Amino acid sequence: MVATYCTVAQAKLWFELVDANLTDPAITDMIEASEGTINAAMKVDFISTFSTSKAAHQILTDICLNLTALKMMAFNPEGVKNVGVASFQAAIWFQLASDGLQTISDDRVIKYLTDAS
Repeated sequence: MVATYCTVAQAKLWFELVDANLTDPAITDMIEASEGTINAAMKVDFISTFSTSKAAHQILTDICLNLTALKMMAFNPEGVKNVGVASFQAAIWFQLASDGLQTISDDRVIKYLTDAS
C-alpha cells in the first residue's frame, strides 16, 4: 500500500513537533494504518479512485491527517514541549477524526463520495 489520502509532507505540517526519530517510512506506515481505519469505517476502498482535485474527497484527507497526527504524537509523547497544548491538540484531532469517521460511515456520504469518483 502507498499513502494516498494524505502525504508525509502534509502530516508533518499538521503535527509540527515531529520527533527526529520518526522517519518518513514510519509516517507512511501510520498514514496507511489511518487509511485502513477510514476504509473500514466506510466499508469501501477509495484508494484507487482518490484524487486531491476532487473536493468531495477532501474529507478523507482531513480524517487521515487527524488520525495520523494522533499516531505521530503517540510515537513519542515525551517529545512534546508543552503538555497542555499537546493535550488540547490531541483532543481536537480525536474529536475531528471521530466525527469524520462517523460521517463517512453514513451510506449517503459513501454514495456522494462514490459519485465523485
